[in-house]
Parts: sequence; C-alpha cells; structure tokens
Amino acid sequence: MTNIKVIIVDDEMTGRENILRLLNKNFPQLQQIKICSSIEDAVDTINRFKPDLVFMDIQLQTGTGFDVLSRISNPHFGLIFITAYSQYSLRAFKFSAIDYLLKPIDEEEFVFAVKRFLDSVGTKPQDDRISMLLDAIASGGKAMSRIALPTMKGLSFHELDDIVRCEADNNYTRFFFSNGNTEMVSRTLKEYEDMLTERGFCRIHKSHLINLKYVSKYIQGEGGAVIVKGGDEVPVSRRAKQHFMDLLNKTMGF
Repeated sequence: MTNIKVIIVDDEMTGRENILRLLNKNFPQLQQIKICSSIEDAVDTINRFKPDLVFMDIQLQTGTGFDVLSRISNPHFGLIFITAYSQYSLRAFKFSAIDYLLKPIDEEEFVFAVKRFLDSVGTKPQDDRISMLLDAIASGGKAMSRIALPTMKGLSFHELDDIVRCEADNNYTRFFFSNGNTEMVSRTLKEYEDMLTERGFCRIHKSHLINLKYVSKYIQGEGGAVIVKGGDEVPVSRRAKQHFMDLLNKTMGF
C-alpha cells in the first residue's frame, strides 16, 4: 500500500516533525506526505493533493482544524485529530468514530490509529462522520443524536433513540435495535457506557447497557431483571440495582 497520500496539518514545527518521525519509523511505505502549517495552506493542499489520510492538529494559530474541515466540500479522506486541549469534547470524536490522539503522542496509540485507517481503506468515506463531528462541535454536543458504529463490514450510522440495549461480548459489543436488527461492534461496552450514560442509557450489569426508554417491566429479585422492547429479559446486578432504580424513578416514574 505505497500509494497512500498523507497530509500533516500542524502549526508547530515540533509537532509536524514528531508525526513525520513516527510515520517514517513505523510506516516507511507511506512516502507521499505533505506538510501544512496554516488553515489556508491546509485547505489549498487538501483540495489539490486529494489526500487519503490527514493528521489534523485542532488548535492552529489562526483558528482550528474544524475551520479547515468546514471549508472542504467533499472530505473523502481518513482523519486523525491531534489535540493537547481538554476543552474540546472527546465524546464528539467517539460518537463520530473519528480517531484522535492526545499530546504528547503515545507511539503505540499512534500506530494503532494508523493501522485502523489502513485496514479501512476502500470502505465508506468519512464524509458522514466529519459532518456529525462538525455538527456536534458547533452545537456544543447537543447535536449528538446519532452514532457511528465500526462493524466488521465498515461503519453504520444509527439514531440513539433506535438503540434498545448493548451487550458485552469479550472486547466487542452487540447492539440491539428497535427494528429487531443487531450489529456486532469492535469496541468494548465500557467505551459505550462512557458515551451513552448521559443520553438516557444505564449500565445495569457488567455485560448489559440499556436504553431506559425501552424498559417495559422490572422483575423483583436480589438484583432483579428488566424486560425491554422485543421481550428480552436482561439481568440487573445487585451492585447496579439502586442506581438503576433511582434513574428509573426519575425518568419514568416507576
């Protein structure tokens, strides 16, 4: 895979050199690399060079990496954000399934992110993910009503309201939807717990995360169990019971 074209957007020389060093060390086959240090340069180079992968520093001297993306009409490229700033919502990146790396960059995480991109070459472009991300950032997180799920076949996009529950399967997570479909996703349940608990979901068991709006019945017991839409019975752990009942009473008046 030697024809992959890469652009590095960073206004700090040390940042650009570090990414270039990591690429040369771990991915010497990637030789077509352009460097950009400003928003104008990045927009122009992306439009002319048509990259396959862009490393985008969020904070630039004259604006942000989001300003660059908003000026690209058809962003058909892989994207890895680089940030040292905690004020940007990392949850927005997770919802849109866009990779990000925190400064100082951990080499192992860098290699993993690039390999994930290389494995995805030839699948659905990131246009929808980038659009989701920009909407989420512009709304301060209020627009995060959809989620991008990395499945075995590529990405799929879903409304949060359509997710009934999630179930752990080792390092994977199976999603159950209101239309009866299911999908296996290559990320852990803990990651989705962190993303969805503020969106009406509750971790009721080490293996189960449910959307509270789909709870139709609670069955008493040491921990108990819930019946969700579709008739599935899902156990509630003793440890999670009180928190779950508090949320249920608060949101549904049980």
